[in-house]
This record gives sequence, structure tokens and C-alpha cells, in this order.
Amino acid sequence: MEITIIDTGFANILSIKKAVEFLGFNPMVTTDPLVISKGKHLILPGVGAFGHVMSHIKKSRIDNAIQEALVNPKNRILGICLGMQLLAESSEEGIFEPGLGLIKGISKKISDSNEIKVPHVGFNSISQTQDSQLLKDIPSDYNFYFLHSYALVPENTPSTVATVKYGQLITSVVEHNNQVYGTQFHPEKSQKTGLKVISNFLKI
Repeated sequence: MEITIIDTGFANILSIKKAVEFLGFNPMVTTDPLVISKGKHLILPGVGAFGHVMSHIKKSRIDNAIQEALVNPKNRILGICLGMQLLAESSEEGIFEPGLGLIKGISKKISDSNEIKVPHVGFNSISQTQDSQLLKDIPSDYNFYFLHSYALVPENTPSTVATVKYGQLITSVVEHNNQVYGTQFHPEKSQKTGLKVISNFLKI
């Protein structure tokens, strides 16, 4: 199985790599567009500002490589945290830079209030709203680790398969066209159940 972890320079790649290795696989960590374009299971982690990271992705031609990989309907991509937001068309955060456009929608800032503080940090329970391949055999109210100030708001409601309550309902898991997957939480930091999410993705 070809598992490619995309190194954009803006994520804790080591945690993802160790999680995949713990599951018994040998992932390739790369910045090389040619290698990425041939990946079967792509993992796109990310932290930081949407526009800054997307600018780097485009300069590195990683965006074209991802699109090329997904021409094959058997190939998959999993976006994690900012990586999930990058799957969208754009973001309200910082400088305007179009996203990968794999899911129709925009990344928006979480509304601050007296009841909650932004960023959303720590473990929180999610609620599954539809059948999900990523969440197969996982209790819908299990806690996952979040760290984010912005969240993807998909245009197509069916893309959202789970939400999390943090002052408002926030999309926590997306699945689109049996190719594009995303988690707003960090599965690699969410203990055994997080590993199960990664394992489920690698079995798709």
C-alpha cells in the first residue's frame, strides 16, 4: 500500500508518521510533487494560516500533484486540521488565497463569546450525522483532540458526516465522493480512537 504524507513544512509530520507506522505501515514523507502525484493514500496535515500555507503549496506545485493523484478514482486524500480546511475553496483567514477546491465551501472563524474562547483547544466529543467510513466502529460521542480557530463550512451539507459543539455546531469530519476525507481534529493526538480513524482511512 502506498501511503504518502505530504510535508508542506507547516505541520507536525513526525506525529502522523509515527501513528501510521504504529498501525504497521511504512509511509513516505515527501515534498516531491512527482511522488505525491503517484500516491494512493495521501495525508495532508497542516497548522498555521490558510493563505500562507496555500501559497507555499502552490509555489511547490503540490496542489497540481494532488489533483493529478485524484484523477484516479481509486486514490484518496485525508486532510487533518488545517489540512481539512485547505480542501475547501477559500478561507476568511489572512490574505486571500484559493484553496484546493476539492470540497465546495469556505473556512470561517469560530465565533467568540463569553461562553467560549477561541481557539478551540482540547478534547471534545463529536456527533456523527451520517454514515461514515472514517468513523466506522467508533462511538459517535467519543472525544477527539482539537486545536483550531477556523473551521470548514461546506456548501454541500452531505459532505459533513460529523459535527462538534463549541458555542456553535462545527463540521468535524467531511467525506466527499469516496475520495476526499477530512478531520478537523487531530487523530494522531486522539489516542486509540484516533488511530482507528487513520486505520479506517487506510482501508478505504
